[in-house]
Amino acid sequence: MSRFSQTLFSSIRKTNKAAAFLSRHMVVLNLTLFVLTTTLALTYVVQVNSSANKGYQIRELEVAINQLELNNQSMQVKIAETRSMENVAAKVPMLGMVPASTPVYLSGYPATVSMNR
Repeated sequence: MSRFSQTLFSSIRKTNKAAAFLSRHMVVLNLTLFVLTTTLALTYVVQVNSSANKGYQIRELEVAINQLELNNQSMQVKIAETRSMENVAAKVPMLGMVPASTPVYLSGYPATVSMNR
């Protein structure tokens, strides 16, 4: 056989070797691909399930935040009502307070100023 024909048929021999290798190890190759596909499918299902679960948790927390904001607003209203003048005026007699008579103001001495030397 000439060098040209050896070079020409060397690729065919390599192809035949690869085909023989695949035919001998077809079961192993099929099992490997099956395990890889199953693993990827299960990983995808777990990730989608995890994302959906986190979405539900986020929604529940948003509802709880809205409820707490409403409670905060109602408490602010109650605080404003408690501090109102009408409410304080109604509680004055219960606390034993009486109206003040004419106030007496104290006058101080004239302002004293000193110099720093």
